[in-house]
Amino acid sequence: MSSAEHGRPLPLFESAPMQEKLPSTAAPDAPQPLPVEEDPYISFTIQVRRSTYVQLKQAEYWTPGFGLMREHVDEAIKAHLAALPGSTQPLPPKELTKFMNSKKMKVVSS
Repeated sequence: MSSAEHGRPLPLFESAPMQEKLPSTAAPDAPQPLPVEEDPYISFTIQVRRSTYVQLKQAEYWTPGFGLMREHVDEAIKAHLAALPGSTQPLPPKELTKFMNSKKMKVVSS
């Protein structure tokens, strides 16, 4: 039984297993998927309603041990993605190459 069947999302990129699944027609200079243990934060700008942002700031101020806002946003997005079957489907090689070369994949320091 896979992780997705247990309600847990599959990792976006796998190291060796993902590389084995790529067709042999993939370009030799295609970027390789990130190993699971290397899952840095990336810059990702979103918009939320003002009332939601106010609630986030209130929770951040009043809740002891609230932690980092990005951790809460990350967990909320992962919970939503767990219900979307397409979120665990690997990108086709051409799209993966395009995505891995995009500015969005720039690492943000922790």
